[in-house]
Amino acid sequence: MTVIVGETNTDGSGSSTNLDAENGVVVVTSYSEDGVLVIDTDGEIIDTTTAASSEWDADGYKEISVEGSYESITIANFVDVDIDTESDTGFTHIEVLYAKRGVIDTTGTDSADSIYIAVTTNNDHWSNTFTVTTGDGNDFVEFANVENSYLTGFDVDLGDGNDTLDISELLVASDNADARTADGGDGLDVLITNGDEAVDFENFEVITGSSDVTVTLDAELLEANSTSEFGLVVADVQVDLGEDISASIAEGLSGDQIDYLEDLGYDPDDFVQIDVITDEGSYAILTNEVDWVSQVASV
Repeated sequence: MTVIVGETNTDGSGSSTNLDAENGVVVVTSYSEDGVLVIDTDGEIIDTTTAASSEWDADGYKEISVEGSYESITIANFVDVDIDTESDTGFTHIEVLYAKRGVIDTTGTDSADSIYIAVTTNNDHWSNTFTVTTGDGNDFVEFANVENSYLTGFDVDLGDGNDTLDISELLVASDNADARTADGGDGLDVLITNGDEAVDFENFEVITGSSDVTVTLDAELLEANSTSEFGLVVADVQVDLGEDISASIAEGLSGDQIDYLEDLGYDPDDFVQIDVITDEGSYAILTNEVDWVSQVASV
């Protein structure tokens, strides 16, 4: 297991992924200097590391790299974070607080990962992107806004398993934000959205959020998220269908669709099926948000 703190990015070309024993400080058990505290524990049951800087963007301590078989990682007040962990126990909990960018990879095992990223950024210089890649377990990834997350980009690949990506607390991307992409991968995957039209997402079976959020679904997104044989579940959010898309309300749900919604924890009585036709194909949307459904003509 290895924890390294330091700073390689002085001209926009380095990052936490470049940290090594030559350009950073390798932590052995613990480190406490210049307002930076790191405690790295190889426990009998779980391995943990906790790292915090008293100053964000501190000279010499803007970056941190963590590599090993950790079950619990908490990092606070580092601009740039690199985490590569392979849990030995079947779970990993990661908290990254007040970071501008980072790379998180848990693909080494099929652990169930819980990853929380609280975003802080100061400007659109260099990178504002988080790259998150998880493995075959049932994973939960959440982004939250602390400061200026309208600049934040992400590239999330959730891999196999029944996964959830929650971006509901991120600010909607500005025109100068980094790109936002998400792939649910195989399994039953849920996107909790903020309605941001800048997000390019695929392989999700459920899209949800709050009733004041509107999700825009064009032909490309409908095709990219059509993996479920029962239809794309769009729950508790409004929907704006793209141009040249026709839609109609189906007569009722099938028994399999009713069972599917119940398995997801929804009341099927609240749902209707919307049949959608685009130039790419035909699709079914299962939705419980009546406001936008009222604008669709019944067959």
